[in-house]
Amino acid sequence: MRATEIPAVRRRWKAVPWVVLGVVLGAGWVPVSDSAPLAHSPLVQTAVVRKALDGDTVELVSGERVRYLGIDTPELYRHVGTEWVLRPEPYAKEALAYNQRAVEGRVVRLEFDAERRDRFRRTLAYVYQGERFINAELVARGLARPLTIPPNTRFAGLFASLARDARVARLGLWSVERDAHPTQE
Repeated sequence: MRATEIPAVRRRWKAVPWVVLGVVLGAGWVPVSDSAPLAHSPLVQTAVVRKALDGDTVELVSGERVRYLGIDTPELYRHVGTEWVLRPEPYAKEALAYNQRAVEGRVVRLEFDAERRDRFRRTLAYVYQGERFINAELVARGLARPLTIPPNTRFAGLFASLARDARVARLGLWSVERDAHPTQE
């Protein structure tokens, strides 16, 4: 390769992350190759989602509540005094709508990490609908932030990487973050 060709090659390689992000977001799913479960593993369960309660919590037809592991979506409700009041944070409604479209009324696969329940007795899980990894999709679209609480750290690296890409692209909640828009000096 001649020295005059190097800048063109570098420009093409700099475009690769953007192309990959576009393909992932355009396809509407985030594949995760190391997440394939064993067929009858106690760390995997299938269930039907009755209702999405918010961006990162669903209720199964069994009545069990499932909180998505590794992520946190903006809140719909805020605690005011002794009541919960509907006061959505930016992109809370969009996260809920996405979750509704992705899983409501559908069979999902729940994969567990080190802890199976949180302090509110909700089941903690990575949620898949078919081959789609819903937790990761929410982060990739800028509708959730990574929230790693050890010992549940299986996909912490993936979620951090997807969040960086969404932040750089100013997607969803990253479009309203104070530091997402650098000031001109």
